[in-house]
Amino acid sequence: MENRSLRNTRMHVIYKNKIDTRHDALISEFLFVSLIIGTLFLIFFSRSIFPEKYFFDNQMIRAILNGYIADSSYTNVAKVYKLFGMTATTSPIIESLVAALVFVITMLSLFLKKASWIRNKTNFLFLSMWGGFYAAYLSQMAKDQIAFLIVIFPAFILIKDEKVRFWTFLLCALIYAAFFRTYWFLIIIMTFSLRFFPKTHSKFVNVFRITFVLVLELIVILVFYRLLHGSSILDIRDSINAVRIDTGNSQSMIQSLFKNTNLFYELANIGYTEIIMTLPVHLSALSQIMYYAWLYLILFLLKEPFKQLLDGRTECSIYLLFLLSYILVQVLFEPDLGSCLRHQIIFFPVIFYLSKRNSGEKTALRVKFR
Repeated sequence: MENRSLRNTRMHVIYKNKIDTRHDALISEFLFVSLIIGTLFLIFFSRSIFPEKYFFDNQMIRAILNGYIADSSYTNVAKVYKLFGMTATTSPIIESLVAALVFVITMLSLFLKKASWIRNKTNFLFLSMWGGFYAAYLSQMAKDQIAFLIVIFPAFILIKDEKVRFWTFLLCALIYAAFFRTYWFLIIIMTFSLRFFPKTHSKFVNVFRITFVLVLELIVILVFYRLLHGSSILDIRDSINAVRIDTGNSQSMIQSLFKNTNLFYELANIGYTEIIMTLPVHLSALSQIMYYAWLYLILFLLKEPFKQLLDGRTECSIYLLFLLSYILVQVLFEPDLGSCLRHQIIFFPVIFYLSKRNSGEKTALRVKFR
């Protein structure tokens, strides 16, 4: 009699667990489908929802396709679109269809078998934000869409083998640097310098080591640029902001504290910019709030990979180092926080890839170099 009672209890527990598991699966599937439908709506109605300033890059590329002469990076972007039959008069609906297809493929590749990741409230918030940013920035002909399609999409959406992923990512990043954004070469160099610099088991020493390497590289960049061009590399950002100061697009602008007349002032301006990009010391625009929310969610999701980095553990991912180097190089060039956000959103699949360890999934997060 006692054995029968015990057996019934066990069967009840098993049945209840199956019900709970199915319930959780249904919630995950509902959230997954809702996110796709919501983002697709934003993609197809983006030009009616988002302000005109979100489409300045798109307007430039269309002008180039219509014969306007611009710098080589924009011209190369226009050539890629022209190669695939896009013209200055291509309907925005076509752009939306392409963006929608890429988004759906991305979502299915990342979450079809991992929809439970979405059930976490923080993850759901982060993914919802990315869906909105994708619709605003990546659903049109633009540099950032090219970056996503050339570098991120092949390596993190189409390829699953770890070694092939790494070499694909590296090759595609080099191609993008060569033809579209030269400063990506700096990011790649910084990434590998951090990867091969000696590590210790002391967190304090590793923090000092990382800071020392990055600051040293920034100084080298500042000095070499001044020797080659006779001016400060920070003047690029300041010249962009100079023509925007009296417009309605300057609310989240990053201004230098000092004129970039010497290395000391340059480093002071870099330090100030880093503070602005990290701490919400002055909030005056929605784009600033969105940027800080995005940044702090990244830091929360990647707390374990960053802990591995500071602990000097060998499983620290090369992709985390690339992301860290990327954000640091943004200090040199980004004119405003909105641009910082726009250029970071292409890395969502990378962030998801790195954060999977937080949810208990075992995945190879490193590439071995012998």
